[in-house]
Amino acid sequence: DEKFSLGLVTASGILGMILPPSLPVIFYGMTTQTNVESVYIAGLIPTFIMVVFFIIYAIWKTSRSQQTTKFSLRNLMTTTYDIIWEFPSIAIITVGGIYSGLLTASEAAVVLAFYVFIVEVFIKRDIKLNVLIKTIRESMIMLGALIMILGMALALTDFIVYMEIPMRLFAYLETHIVSKYLFLIIINVFLLVIAGTMDVFSAIIVVMPIIVPVALSFGLNPIHVAVMFLVNLSIGYITPPMGIDIFLAQLRFERPYVEVLASIVPFFIISLIVLAIVSYVPHISTYLLQFFHAKVAI
Repeated sequence: DEKFSLGLVTASGILGMILPPSLPVIFYGMTTQTNVESVYIAGLIPTFIMVVFFIIYAIWKTSRSQQTTKFSLRNLMTTTYDIIWEFPSIAIITVGGIYSGLLTASEAAVVLAFYVFIVEVFIKRDIKLNVLIKTIRESMIMLGALIMILGMALALTDFIVYMEIPMRLFAYLETHIVSKYLFLIIINVFLLVIAGTMDVFSAIIVVMPIIVPVALSFGLNPIHVAVMFLVNLSIGYITPPMGIDIFLAQLRFERPYVEVLASIVPFFIISLIVLAIVSYVPHISTYLLQFFHAKVAI
């Protein structure tokens, strides 16, 4: 149904947060001096677990619905052919261009935008030339709304920094919290609040340099800490009141904020369950590192 589909599309946007070529991972590594390659590798299993949980919920949800469609191999092949032009945008331009060193992230974005323009206008012809200006105007309206949201988030960030809220909180934690497990609960709740009111990059700049040393003082593995924090911040994209994915879905699908919020509740709960698993089972994050012989630098 439409509500389920809206929630699935909106919430699934968080899955790319700790997968290559995610910029927040690179930014986190630069800010906290953590090995980026190791974080990418460590994030594979937690992301896979979240994907599996989403799939299980989707199967359970659709099994209770009367709106299902019988599987057809022919339909699968037709649908695959319909998206054949999308594959180069991911494999060649985005990942290949960045990891080969031919393109920076910003340059890859420009090349990708030009590629999509050529495909949509001249090859697939989904966008006619006579409506191209209208499409550009609608895109600029969405971008303008997004800039206003980010502007408010940055203003809130400045206020939080000015009031020294993170510094005071972690000074309190260092003094009064002695249990590692209690610390994990408090820090995850705090990060959800921060991620729901700040953009990810501001949160990494402001909060991470303070949190990470405290977390390491409890004997936590730095790579486990990185994955746990990034999973938490990714959930912030769908955490009210300032979760950016909620606003993007509201703008793109032209649905009320409350309707989008209601649609993501099951996926938000699933994400919190995965966060708890990642937080309290550190071996999930560090297991693959032994096979890749990734060096941990902190």
